[in-house]
Amino acid sequence: MKIAVVGASGAGKSTTARLWAQRTAVEVLSDDRIIVRRDSNVGRSSRIQAPHNFLMHGTPWHGEAAFASPGRAPLRRIFLLEHGAENRIERLSQSAAVGELLARSFTPFYQPRFVDPVLALLDEMVESIPVYRFQFVPDQSAVEKILEFHE
Repeated sequence: MKIAVVGASGAGKSTTARLWAQRTAVEVLSDDRIIVRRDSNVGRSSRIQAPHNFLMHGTPWHGEAAFASPGRAPLRRIFLLEHGAENRIERLSQSAAVGELLARSFTPFYQPRFVDPVLALLDEMVESIPVYRFQFVPDQSAVEKILEFHE
């Protein structure tokens, strides 16, 4: 499963990373910041871009759980973390997803020439990658909810 779990400060990224790390065969790229890029190898043989043409990369900028991997993986789903009374997953519209991701990205707003490309990238990303709001309880049931989730 190739997912990104994102959230504002205090949303539970480090807690969630610790829960996932308890599972075998799981690589946590970061418990705080990742880099998402287009996969430059996708679509080279044709003009049609394949779905899921984005890669997520680990970074050295970790959160309190100190997960920082140099690895990378194809990005298949994005979950926006929120604390909740139960584990609940809700799909976001593309426009809501772009807004939520923009709020959680490091966009250099002081350089207006970078804002439009970031918005275009986010728009392209949410066209092929589903984004969900994930209200979660901080225990293994949250991991199970995502593992069992099928849309």
